[in-house]
Order: sequence, then C-alpha cells, then structure tokens
Amino acid sequence: MLEFFFLCMIGGLTLVVWGLLIYLWGLILGWWSEYHEGG
Repeated sequence: MLEFFFLCMIGGLTLVVWGLLIYLWGLILGWWSEYHEGG
C-alpha cells in the first residue's frame, strides 16, 4: 500500500513539474515573439 502511495505522489509531482515547464515555455515564447515583433 505504501508503494502505491509513493507512486501516486511521484506521478502527481511529475505532472506538476511538467505543467510548470509548459507554462514557463509559453511565457518565454510569448515574451520572445512580442520582443522581436516590437523591436
């Protein structure tokens, strides 16, 4: 049962990390395009 709990916790953390990475990537791409189009 403990292994199942750790698997769920690791899976949840992995999803959170991927979500943050995708969010940051979107912010960087948005800033980059605005910066180049404005400049």
